[in-house]
Amino acid sequence: MKEKSEIAHTTSREIEFVDSLGTHHESSKGLSRREMLHRYKQSMSKRVEWGEIDPYALMLHVNIRLEESVRQYYAPTSVS
Repeated sequence: MKEKSEIAHTTSREIEFVDSLGTHHESSKGLSRREMLHRYKQSMSKRVEWGEIDPYALMLHVNIRLEESVRQYYAPTSVS
């Protein structure tokens, strides 16, 4: 059995979770990575208990990933 310290929510573990959003086809339920990140960001305002998670660092990280996903979505594609 894992010790509490091994399963506790930390900023780094939450960032790992955010980075994994939309990368597993079976868990995406048809949502794009961008949509999943957007929904995650919206849900952050409803969170009451942050524990060991730094909400400001996490919000910054989510915003960076959202910007990346938007840029990727609108990136020009080469036409052969």
